[in-house]
Amino acid sequence: MHPTTTSNELTSLAERARCGDDEALEQLLAGIHVRVLRFFRAWLHHRGDWEELAQDLAQDTLLRIARSIGGCQAATDVELIRWCLRVARNIGIDHLRAVRDEWDATELALTAGDGPLVQLDAPWQADAQVPTEGARVLLGVLSEVLANEPDEAHELLWERLVAGSPWGSAGAALGVPETAAKRRFQRTQARIRLAVLRRLVGLPQRELAAVRRWFARLDLDLPALR
Repeated sequence: MHPTTTSNELTSLAERARCGDDEALEQLLAGIHVRVLRFFRAWLHHRGDWEELAQDLAQDTLLRIARSIGGCQAATDVELIRWCLRVARNIGIDHLRAVRDEWDATELALTAGDGPLVQLDAPWQADAQVPTEGARVLLGVLSEVLANEPDEAHELLWERLVAGSPWGSAGAALGVPETAAKRRFQRTQARIRLAVLRRLVGLPQRELAAVRRWFARLDLDLPALR
């Protein structure tokens, strides 16, 4: 029987790339590209422009990986791939933030008295709607809460709520069993919910009223705030 060996070809390429080997960096990015592209396709497949956007975000991810490879401390290919997909997730979050900023700019353009400040027929509007004031306030509160969450929580939330990954895949992304991923998700949900409610209590009355109206439009009840 031949002894079992573990191949860490990508990790070897990363080590050479950190030492300034441009050819190794190109080979590494070529090996990672298909995994990064698959990551974005799984998230964006429901959009009309999903393939083009997935390709663009994948390229942005490879550029960031190339710039950041010096700080990667992965010792195995599994760890390296997880690190690269974490970079991809951050690129995706940056994209979502950019869309949110465009929402804000659009709302400003619609309410400004001196004419439009942005082009209102931009392509990104095909898949987005301008949020109400209540939705924007709640998103702002949620952003503050998420800023205090650890990277592992962000990774788990991305897998379940953005990418729609099954529990097994979400657990694999974190390196834990499926049951552990479920328990962590439930604890994360409860922690974020409590933090959001605490921040809502401190909102100005006008903003809190807008959030209540938004919940009412969705036929949902905002939990009692004390």
